[in-house]
This record gives sequence, structure tokens and C-alpha cells, in this order.
Amino acid sequence: MPTVWSSRSNCASRRPRSEPSASTPRPCATSPSGAAHDFNNLLTGVIGYTTLLLDQLPRGTPAHDFAREIDVAAQRAVEVSTKMLALSGRGQVRHAWLDLGDALNYWRHGLQSLAGARARLAVEPARGPCTAQVDPHGVQQALAHLVTNAAEAQIEPDGAIVLAAERVEVTPERLRAARAADRAVPGAYVAVEVRDSGAGMSAETLRRAFDPFFSTRFTGRGLGLPASLGIARGHDGAIEIESAPGRGTTVRLLLPFTASPARSTGGR
Repeated sequence: MPTVWSSRSNCASRRPRSEPSASTPRPCATSPSGAAHDFNNLLTGVIGYTTLLLDQLPRGTPAHDFAREIDVAAQRAVEVSTKMLALSGRGQVRHAWLDLGDALNYWRHGLQSLAGARARLAVEPARGPCTAQVDPHGVQQALAHLVTNAAEAQIEPDGAIVLAAERVEVTPERLRAARAADRAVPGAYVAVEVRDSGAGMSAETLRRAFDPFFSTRFTGRGLGLPASLGIARGHDGAIEIESAPGRGTTVRLLLPFTASPARSTGGR
């Protein structure tokens, strides 16, 4: 299991906001994150009443089957709205100190299952300390999106996906060239890299890679990279991508490096 140190720090503490009560009229959402929140609130009612219907309707009847389909569709809609929140960088975040080098090895089996038989997944040894104060679930979700994309990009049945983590110094120029959060600053970062041997992307495809719902493969897809970008920005980080036709794709999550509590308190 990766080394994790708990922290009370979270998105809510860094970005205070007041939530209106149920009786307070609220304006229509004018941002993707606001729309996703409102959509989630509506889905809560749909799922709740569908659950009551499923409890009341006899199993095996057409009505029960129809209600179950409504429930499945609503649950899928929740997944989409969750990705929209991640895309905006305003999903629920609970930070902890995590050694991302350890985490890659710990998550390897689950990520390999996402790649399936299309690619072999390897983890390179971490290059030095790779600790950061992150939301472990969010980082794992971003990696799941990136590994899924890497697997789908394979042209040969036995392709390769490589994961790596290292501490890097990010210059102002590098930060400007990346897709970065407004509050991202030059300095020490942990670069979490997903590198594949797939088909690669043309310059035009690369230009649109972070457009929501843009996909060259399947209709209704295209939220993986935007959601990963939102997760990186939610950590005041950035994301880099390099690709060319026939040369595969490399994506790096840049997450601010933070010394572990053990190191910062002298416990070395």
C-alpha cells in the first residue's frame, strides 16, 4: 500500500463558499461546474424515487424492468456529471500526503485491468522522493482516464504503456507551455507520466485533445483528458502532452511537490 499521511486540508477549506438552503431561490447555473451541481441535485431525486419504485414493483414485471433501466441510466448520468466537476477542477477533494512512486506500484494491477489485453503496463522505479499533498482518489481517477486512452490508442495487440514518477523543477517557460491552473507557480513538482506506444495524434487532433466530448474513436466519449486536466488544475498543477503520428503519446500530470511530514519534521 502506498505511503499516505492524512491531512484535513481540502478544497472547501481553500475555496470557501456558502451553500444556499433548500428554501432559498437560486439562479440558474452559468458555469459547467454549477450546471453539474444542479444536475446532480436533480439526479438525487430521480434515483431516490426510482429506488422507491423498485421496492414497490413486483420483480420480473415489465414495470420493474423499466424502473431498473431508469435507475441504470441515472447512475450513468451521475458518472458524467462527476467527470464534468472534475473537468472544472471543482470536484470534491480531500488531500493527503502521498508518495506517488509507491502509489503507481500499488495501483498497477487495477490500471492493468483497464488496459486489458491491448497493452502491457509497466511501472518504472521512482526517481527520488515523489511526495505530494493530493486527493488520492482524484489522481487515481486521472490515471485511469489516461491509461484507458493509452490502451485504446494501441495499433498492435501487444502494445506498451509505461508509468513513471519523478520530482522535476518546472520553470516559468515550461509552465506557460503546459495547461496549468491559474494558481500554479514555478518550482518543484512531481511529474506522473503515462507513456504509450500507440498510434499518436496529428497536430490538429492534439490541438483539440482537451475539448470536452471530442473523440476520434467513440461517440459519447472524450471526457477523459478534460477531466484529467480538471483534476490537475484542482491541485494547482498542470498537464503536459506530447504526441505525433506513429510515435505514441506521453501525458504528464504535474502536481506540486510537498515534503512528507516525516521529512519536514526531521524524521529521516
